[in-house]
Parts: sequence; structure tokens; C-alpha cells
Amino acid sequence: MTLQEKLVKTSSKELSTRRTSWTFIRSLLWKNWLIKNRQPAATACEILVPTFFILLLGMLKLITTTVDVPAGWSDDADNTAGT
Repeated sequence: MTLQEKLVKTSSKELSTRRTSWTFIRSLLWKNWLIKNRQPAATACEILVPTFFILLLGMLKLITTTVDVPAGWSDDADNTAGT
């Protein structure tokens, strides 16, 4: 039996049983790997921009002072708008 005959005889049911989730995941990961390799600047931006903002927010948190508010303190008696 030649390869052509084997390909023609393959039913769609046999083909669908061979296509497992793993083959789809593997092909999707391969496609993403190719895209990432073709666009290294975009890949670097995807990693560096969020890292920069996380570090920026961390630095802002470090330079701010902590305000200690005693328990039970309230400004309900004042006529100010939420100071």
C-alpha cells in the first residue's frame, strides 16, 4: 500500500482521535515562539514596560510617608468636605 492510498483511506474519525489537546497546544506554543523571535523589540517591550511601572510604583510607595491615624478618630463634627 502506497502512502497516497494510506492518506486517502484515513477517515476523519481517525484523524480527530489523533488530534489531541496536546498537539493543538504544542502548535500554538510553536507559533507564539516564532512570532516572539521575529519581533524581539516587541517582546522586550512586553517584559520591560510592566516591570518599569511596577518598580516605579514601588519607589513611589517607598518615598511616601505613612500617616498614623488613631483608632476612633473622625471628623464628623467638622463642616469640611472629607479632609
